[in-house]
Amino acid sequence: MAQWQWYGNALVAMANGQVDWDAGNLKIMLTQSTYTVNLDTHIYRSDIPATDEASGTGYVAGGDSLESPTVALVVDSDAPAWAPATAYQLGDIVAPTAANTHVYKCITAGTSGAAASDEPSFPTGTNDQVADNTVEWVEYGTAYIKFDAADETWSSSSITARHGEIYLNVGGVASDSPLLLYNDFGSDQTSSNGNFTVQFDATGIATIGIR
Repeated sequence: MAQWQWYGNALVAMANGQVDWDAGNLKIMLTQSTYTVNLDTHIYRSDIPATDEASGTGYVAGGDSLESPTVALVVDSDAPAWAPATAYQLGDIVAPTAANTHVYKCITAGTSGAAASDEPSFPTGTNDQVADNTVEWVEYGTAYIKFDAADETWSSSSITARHGEIYLNVGGVASDSPLLLYNDFGSDQTSSNGNFTVQFDATGIATIGIR
């Protein structure tokens, strides 16, 4: 699954110390296709209409706790190395096979060049872009902060959902609980007396580039 998008106020909440990612008080909820996200003006869980939240067997309003959340600094030498003939999704991050102290984020999903010799010449200028067959990369800094957690599964469930949201649960009060991240699954996803699983990308749920 492609990386999640930050709500506009999320980084403010993190910078002022309101959010401690790995403290165990984050939750993940599901919404229906009727929810129209506004990353700039939706700040709290209460900004998502209750009628837009998913429902069904095995799902409790407000969602589930986000399990095993972690946050880590990833330097260029620890980032995944670019690989040929690979399908990359939006938000994926790579480092050149010949390290140049920079990392690169996928801004156009696609498939990388067919052979090792097709590796692009990765530029080192701030926010420089480079084409790689049908993939487009942007210079993303010299390292990045990786926010991650365990995949989430609603077992024995019957749910239909189009989006996922991650938020800080503050005393179970929706009007006090900041929205952090949003993902559009691309189409309605459904479980019928089975597992509804949100599988996070190998690069992490979300990242922030560091310079």
